Amino acid sequence: IKQQNFVIKLKKQMQEKITDTTGREQRILRNYDSITTKQVFSLNELTHNLDLVIESCEESMIRSHRRCEQCVNQVENISNLFFLQQIFDELKRNYNKEYKKYRLWDLEGSVLHGYLKEHLTSNWNIYDDDQELIDLFWK
Repeated sequence: IKQQNFVIKLKKQMQEKITDTTGREQRILRNYDSITTKQVFSLNELTHNLDLVIESCEESMIRSHRRCEQCVNQVENISNLFFLQQIFDELKRNYNKEYKKYRLWDLEGSVLHGYLKEHLTSNWNIYDDDQELIDLFWK
């Protein structure tokens, strides 16, 4: 059993990829035995490579955070529109006489205009989503 565990661990080590950033160019190695340092590497190069990796990760995190915020804003806008629709549906159902008497359907457009304008300015890109509004208003 010990020999089998050793063989399994050895196979896992053989499958690992090791990134060697000791030189000017990054190398991908299969195992630790392939690391051969014939020359002493400069600590400045390693520091520079680590700085590049950190900078890349930071930029990726910032992009991901922006996308996450945009998704949250879209969900909030959609939930506000659904809430608005529920209010007007409730007015139609429970207060139908008043709804007709005071022509409350006219309010739908003016109230919806603010939400629609907010949605368009924050989320819509005419160059990427040129068909989006046509599909939305076609219904």
